[in-house]
Amino acid sequence: MRIGNSNYYFGVPSSGRRFHSGGRNTLEDLLTGHYKNSYGVEGMCITGRSDYKKIIPVSQEMKQHVLEDVKRSYYKYNGMSGDNEAEWDAYYRKNNEYYKTLKKEDRLSACWTLNQLHLEISGKVTSALKEKIPGWSAGKSIPAGVLDEIFADESITSLAEGKKTRGTGKSTFQASTGNYFNKLKRKYPGVNVTAVDFNSGRQEDAYMLGCRGYNNLAVSPSILAKMANDPGAAAKYEKVFREMSGNAARVEKFAQETGDEILSAGAVIDKNGKVSYWMAGRSRDKVENPGTAYKEKVQKQIKEKREKKKAKEVLEEKRLKKADRMEKLLKKAGVDLKI
Repeated sequence: MRIGNSNYYFGVPSSGRRFHSGGRNTLEDLLTGHYKNSYGVEGMCITGRSDYKKIIPVSQEMKQHVLEDVKRSYYKYNGMSGDNEAEWDAYYRKNNEYYKTLKKEDRLSACWTLNQLHLEISGKVTSALKEKIPGWSAGKSIPAGVLDEIFADESITSLAEGKKTRGTGKSTFQASTGNYFNKLKRKYPGVNVTAVDFNSGRQEDAYMLGCRGYNNLAVSPSILAKMANDPGAAAKYEKVFREMSGNAARVEKFAQETGDEILSAGAVIDKNGKVSYWMAGRSRDKVENPGTAYKEKVQKQIKEKREKKKAKEVLEEKRLKKADRMEKLLKKAGVDLKI
């Protein structure tokens, strides 16, 4: 999978849409390195970075903002992201206005934290829906009242309210698979692994575009839980971990063969156990100089005309030779050619 042809700045819609020119960089910005994203926020460029991928404290207001966006995707679009650009813009604009209030060095991590919260809430809602409605998938209608019940559950509200899950003091994921997950990260230190369930293609694209390096792996928490309790499953899926450990050589070979610039690559193991591989980058296709292209076009036309003229002359010469031979044959046969 190849996404986009330009550098991606975090904190904007994963589709790459730009809704306004408020973040346009001036010449001074470019010369001094004060790059801004499309919402005018500095410090959001992720090129060559991975240190921002850490959870930091964010405001309660922003947690509620994320929860409301998740609710909208289920109540209004049945678990899909929808295609209302005004809604997308409003959501991301508020996020970016919040980032402006933070220290420059904390902005990317705050963005990462909100994205992870969005993914975690969406994953829990999707899992709850599938338990209550067998066979349900994103886009299918949801019976009235089901969503109200799900969003009122403590496992959902506690995420947005910043509370701990009752009893253990840890989230369900941490309690059930945390130790095994940490063991995997120690065993494969060269793999940038994230535990996540993607609720939509929009979320998956945002994850891919936010990655750097060629060793990224997103694994569903349910698969991690299965690996923790089933040696067979652990052996099966750890093959993907090993592949990602040596993925750089394969991606670099591909880039050399195609001439493309690969910004990031990795794999995804979804909740059904399906493994898919992806790459994000930009093409290095040849860009022609308009003047040179026009000159070459004219030269080609001249050459074609000359070749046509030469072919016509050769044909005419053949015709004259044929007529001359015919005349000689007739004279030899005693035919009087005079009129």
